[in-house]
Amino acid sequence: MRFLVALTVALVLVGTAAAAGPRIVEQKDREDAKAHVGDTLVITLGANRSTGYSWKVAAFNRSVLRLNSSGYVPGHPPLVPGASGIAVIVFKVRARGSTLLKLNYVSAGTPKKVGKTFSVKINVFAPGV
Repeated sequence: MRFLVALTVALVLVGTAAAAGPRIVEQKDREDAKAHVGDTLVITLGANRSTGYSWKVAAFNRSVLRLNSSGYVPGHPPLVPGASGIAVIVFKVRARGSTLLKLNYVSAGTPKKVGKTFSVKINVFAPGV
């Protein structure tokens, strides 16, 4: 049953990630990214649920981006204790402008304890620009 739940979450996130728009990976930390109004912005970051840490959105301009969803795709084979996976955070690009998107890898027990950070400046242009 747990496998089916994990598989369903993975398929939903992958389906969402297939939508048009930029994909931002962990190696793009502290870089700039370009997006267009209407794009779906997909952030994928390495994560490991067994550590008690998870990626949380710390800051972004809500007039430029809207948080659509976030989830976790377990590594292969799924649900192996201690195995790492991928956190997927999906935003809808709402308006032109720019925003600094910040995410923190925080401990569930002590949310102020930040294990690592990720940030990217998103510059949004009109469609077709």
